[in-house]
Amino acid sequence: MKQTQKPLTQDPIFVRIVVSSTGLGLALMLGSLAAVKFTDANRLQFGWNWFIPLWMAVAVIGNQRFWKAVWQAQNDPTPKAKKRLTIHSALLVALAIGAFLYPLRFIEQSRWIEVARGLATAVVFLGAVGTIIYQFGRGFAEGDGITAEPTGNT
Repeated sequence: MKQTQKPLTQDPIFVRIVVSSTGLGLALMLGSLAAVKFTDANRLQFGWNWFIPLWMAVAVIGNQRFWKAVWQAQNDPTPKAKKRLTIHSALLVALAIGAFLYPLRFIEQSRWIEVARGLATAVVFLGAVGTIIYQFGRGFAEGDGITAEPTGNT
């Protein structure tokens, strides 16, 4: 008897692990960005303020909505679900870019050229690595779709 396997998106333990771990990561990232401030001596310092829990809550709620959109688009790929996923993905990309660029405001103006060179190098390197990973993934996915045909020779 062949046992049918339900998709991972319907496994409550998997869903809980994915949502809670990515939500925690986003919440900690936004909370730490909200905690960074300048001291009177022009030094960076982490300090408590009430924006920290606010941004952490925004991250957790946004993360839950993102994953709900992902699984809805996967289970019911209607144009509305795809549009919702596209909007949530765009917001996530904007958040990632903003979180990456936010600390750059603390860099001295005399160091901007050096930082720009480093960022350009990182973009090229990470883009190349991302392209390689994507191509390998496509190759493996195509390989999974190939089935062996019996030749009739036994």
